[in-house]
Amino acid sequence: MRSIAAKSASVLSAALAVGLLEPTTVAARSLDPVVHRKPLPTVEVVESPPKRVRLIDVRGPLQLGAGWSSLYQAPVYTMSFEASASVVELTERTWLHLTFGESGVVSAFRERGEEHPAFLGVDLGLGISGRARRGPAFLLTATAGPRWGNGGPRGLRPHGFGVQTKAELLPFYLTVPEIVANRGWSRFRRYVLSGLELWANARYDRVLGQHGNTWSGGLGFDLGRSVILPALVAIDRRSAQR
Repeated sequence: MRSIAAKSASVLSAALAVGLLEPTTVAARSLDPVVHRKPLPTVEVVESPPKRVRLIDVRGPLQLGAGWSSLYQAPVYTMSFEASASVVELTERTWLHLTFGESGVVSAFRERGEEHPAFLGVDLGLGISGRARRGPAFLLTATAGPRWGNGGPRGLRPHGFGVQTKAELLPFYLTVPEIVANRGWSRFRRYVLSGLELWANARYDRVLGQHGNTWSGGLGFDLGRSVILPALVAIDRRSAQR
């Protein structure tokens, strides 16, 4: 009986001890600080699309050609120099450009003892250009401006007025930023072939009481890309190395 009573007393004391310690343990756990870490905010970098109105490309072609003019009823030689800037992006590969240039038309025939009939024009206009993804570019430009004939009075006062439309095809076209980036192309490809073009022109001019149409075509090359741009790139590289 005593052994049973002793075992009962030990079991009771153990149960009592467990009962007394458990609330203390639970209370201690409840007092433990629980740290809830908030996830770090994520920053998403979104590149803003390029502006529609910006300087996209510049060109400075010198164009030589020949054709026929009803103004002189004779074959003619033509020469022009233009400065063109693409400034508005219509689509990824279609742009609007502004053009300012000078052009001259000279008759191939002349009367004995006289100069070749000719006139000079200064034009300003607007055009549109389209480019294949990895191919040629096509430009269509319309311009207008005053005209001066070589048989008229000297001075800045115009002798007439004219309008013209020109189509240009650049088989190996590259923009100036692409040329500067130098993505593995040869110097000849970047500075010479990229500015080579074929062109065709239709114009109407009224000069010194005469008027008529002129149709011509020929070859052009970009002086800015072939001469000025290589020099600027070389100067920039030398400055960066210092």
